[in-house]
Amino acid sequence: MIEQQLTKVLATTAIALCALTVASAPSYARPNVGESGFWCSTSTGAPVTLYQNPQGAVEPWIEWTSDYFSGSGYDPATRCQLVSKRLESYRRNRMLRYITVGQMNGQNVICTANQVNGICQNLIYTLRPGQDPIGSLYNLLAWRQGQVGMPSTEESSQIPYIRGKDGRSSATAPFFSALGTAVKTGKLPISLPIPGGDVENLARQATIRIKTSKSSGSGAIVQRQGQTYTVLTSWHVVAFDKGDRTIVTSDGLIHQLLGVPQRLGDADLAIAKFRSAIEYKVAPIGAQQPAVGEPLLAAGFPAETGALAVAQGFVELLLPKSLPQGYSLGYTNEVKIGMSGGPIFNAKGFLVGINGRGKYRDPGFGVYAFEDGSEPTPELLEKMVKSSWGIPISTYLQFVSSHPGS
Repeated sequence: MIEQQLTKVLATTAIALCALTVASAPSYARPNVGESGFWCSTSTGAPVTLYQNPQGAVEPWIEWTSDYFSGSGYDPATRCQLVSKRLESYRRNRMLRYITVGQMNGQNVICTANQVNGICQNLIYTLRPGQDPIGSLYNLLAWRQGQVGMPSTEESSQIPYIRGKDGRSSATAPFFSALGTAVKTGKLPISLPIPGGDVENLARQATIRIKTSKSSGSGAIVQRQGQTYTVLTSWHVVAFDKGDRTIVTSDGLIHQLLGVPQRLGDADLAIAKFRSAIEYKVAPIGAQQPAVGEPLLAAGFPAETGALAVAQGFVELLLPKSLPQGYSLGYTNEVKIGMSGGPIFNAKGFLVGINGRGKYRDPGFGVYAFEDGSEPTPELLEKMVKSSWGIPISTYLQFVSSHPGS
């Protein structure tokens, strides 16, 4: 047996168990000699999730020491029983082929997968918001002391898939092989739509969510240089909260921003950067301005749901002179709070603008006055109030052309 360190589930590793009904599940005690399985043991004091192989060798998996959820009825003993039963159920049903990280119901989780690059199939446990999922995965699987260290930064930025024995009773080695041969890193399965292809699928891959301590918004991945990605978003999404800012990509992984977001002149646009070894889709940028009546797709993460929304519509107005902060693209798509900074695609899949303002603002506050201080005609104002507003992508192109390296 490979002797492994016990994983310490501390208060900082806040495990929010899903609402899984276990009252009717069988009670899994320690397997008999010659049998394998998971169970929860309290023989050493603190509850411990253990695994026994067919030769009777016991591998400690998780030592449950945190009282973080005791107030909600999930004390260490309860959590030990719940997760141990879940693991044993997956083992018996040959559902432990790989353990990886992913997202379920908008939350980062430790889960099972059927193959490398596969999606989450079954929940093991949920991670608290902001918790590093890959670091938690390596902490969960307690490897033999001194055998391997924590993965390097490059390895940690990829998605590990740790191979199990898939419940096969003939296994004589530990349930998981040594880390050096068991861990495979891969990218989430991402198709490669091209202009003219599946624009909605493109939007789902290239749109990110930006979260701050007080609010959230959206953005679009517009550039990749090595492992550094550039995100285009609204300046008002990142300008007013100087605290922790994070980016959530299409696979649900959370990334810290690199440095301070950069505003694009006086426009309500900003660029932010993050680093990852995972290959994310970069939105192709359109060089031509859209025409009135042209179909558009607007994407982003409404604050009320936190889930990606895509709204269809068409170009309603192209103003001869801009509103303040660069707004001149009016369109019929429904843009909700939280979608600011999200991409606007044309029917060919090109990024043509960035969301920024929803419909039906109060004209009395001057939000529809032009940048030069003049007012629209009553007929034009009526159309402006009924339109969502974005900033054309040409504003970004002009900025980067005059600011190399941005």
